[in-house]
Amino acid sequence: MMQSQTGRDGRRLALAAVIVFFILLAGRGARAQEATIEDLAVTNSRRDLLLYFTLAHGFTPELANGIQNGMPATFNFEIRLVPTSGKDKGGEGLSRTFSHTLTYDTLKEEYRVQRSEQAEAVVTLTDLEEGKRLMSEINGLRITPLNALDGGGEYVLRVRASLAKNALPPTVQRLLPFWEAWDVETGWHTITFRLEPARP
Repeated sequence: MMQSQTGRDGRRLALAAVIVFFILLAGRGARAQEATIEDLAVTNSRRDLLLYFTLAHGFTPELANGIQNGMPATFNFEIRLVPTSGKDKGGEGLSRTFSHTLTYDTLKEEYRVQRSEQAEAVVTLTDLEEGKRLMSEINGLRITPLNALDGGGEYVLRVRASLAKNALPPTVQRLLPFWEAWDVETGWHTITFRLEPARP
């Protein structure tokens, strides 16, 4: 008796789910530290407020395995700048989001990193570790022009990062008991600074 197409498709999906399950299980106990924002710093050029930080421990073994099997990974970053003193106190402040995406071409055996805050084209690499570094480091991100801020005012800047869950395939998304194995998210990390008044 011939199997129906629906039956074969169902078996393929079940097999894919089992494979993903074992990928998740293999790396589940290997993650020693939670994702966090490190080396958070704010400085300025002559014209702009600049931000530096690193997303540490963002790559779980499961995520690295998934990337090497052709699954894209996207980190979303959120920034909030809030005035706490001076003429801007009580204002809405500034919010900004951007993302970094890492993909692997299994045929060409190369990684690609795309950073939405960068005007440059996609960066192509052959080394996963270098791809992780580009995904995780923010160096001199221009947040806002200095002339849009209150010179002499105090500000709080908050940063957090998370893995975009919509980057996961539907088969993985349906494995709800194992969803947390892909759950990469930092809390808000905060730095307070005072902007020096402009010199006459």
